[in-house]
Amino acid sequence: MFCLLSEYYSSTGQSSENGPVEKLSRGCFVRIPKSLQHLGKTMRFQLTLGNCIELLKVARKNSIPELINAVYTVISDNFLHVLKNPAIYGQLTGSDREQVLGLRMRGKSSLCIIEMKSIFDWNAKIQTSEDSPPKGQLYALDMEKNQWRTLSSIPEEASLKGSSICSMHNYLFIAGGIQKAGESSTCSNKLFCYNPLTDIWSQLTPMNQARSQLKLIALDGYLYAIGGECLHTVEKYDPRLNKWTFTAPMPNGLFAVAHEAVACGGDIFISGGHLFYRLLKYSPPTDQWEECPFNASKGRSCDMVALGNVLYRFDIHRDSKVGIFKYNTITKSWSEYTAIFPGSKTPFRCTVIDGAIYCLNGETTTRCTIHGEEVMFESAVYTNFPARGKGFACPVVLNLPGAVSQTCV
Repeated sequence: MFCLLSEYYSSTGQSSENGPVEKLSRGCFVRIPKSLQHLGKTMRFQLTLGNCIELLKVARKNSIPELINAVYTVISDNFLHVLKNPAIYGQLTGSDREQVLGLRMRGKSSLCIIEMKSIFDWNAKIQTSEDSPPKGQLYALDMEKNQWRTLSSIPEEASLKGSSICSMHNYLFIAGGIQKAGESSTCSNKLFCYNPLTDIWSQLTPMNQARSQLKLIALDGYLYAIGGECLHTVEKYDPRLNKWTFTAPMPNGLFAVAHEAVACGGDIFISGGHLFYRLLKYSPPTDQWEECPFNASKGRSCDMVALGNVLYRFDIHRDSKVGIFKYNTITKSWSEYTAIFPGSKTPFRCTVIDGAIYCLNGETTTRCTIHGEEVMFESAVYTNFPARGKGFACPVVLNLPGAVSQTCV
């Protein structure tokens, strides 16, 4: 970009019309002349996190919206790197940060899944390269074409047994799990993240404790790793500090395994698994847990999601019937419904996209519709995800733009 502009000015010799050379500590930058401003999108790929703040200052001083947007896009594409760098993030205004996060969420909200492996499906023999299972994949559903496509391959170091996933700031995170070590196994404390805007995987600071069958929840810019096998502890990840810290443990020595968890109204709720019919609420501002009213569940929990101020917990029964327990977090009251899950008797997982609850397993992908006091599952409306093993589909929502180019950091 700099050579291009230097040649332009040296050939025309008209610096006064298009703006003077701007002297900065990291070099000389010039205003983009009007005849070149349409190249702002192309120039974005020559910006880096090392020069973006200086260029943002120049763009503002000389009123170059194309360059401002290009800088915003580079920062947005590499948002986690920026969060950890006070020299960049600390110089962004509140308006800048809103623009950057808005760009991060560009594109359609898409249903994505990872096929998780059952923790009970260990193969006793050591697998060779010939009979080793296929690598884990991240899939995305194109709802208009009703087709699943492969988005990315999961790093081999990331465990897909007993781990938990969530999305935050349009990044996918995978935490914990069980890893094979020879003929034995061990819990993992690793944290991985995937950036759909650059198609890059990276490994972040590991958790303080190794965890399997945990729940990973995003809330207000932090990640919370909750419980796990034989654990009642909770820890919080701050992406700006790239650091995990312990928060208040679950009350009365409770430990949560294979439980469900969801963020709602600034709090975190957990239920199911070894907690059975109990519902616990964690409040980050006070760092305290409290017991909520019990529900009447006698079934096996599948998942729990939040819509507005309401929680929906799904329990599977043997006859394809699903118990749906609705909890109003304002009135602190439960309601119970029953519905038939179409075409399958196996457990399913859920997520929320644009105010709709999507439910899927290896046999069915459908929506759960709510009309007043009526709750029902639609007939299977989307094709099944391309299962490659005996695992289960774990959904997550990511905003996927069209074809994107990787930006330099």
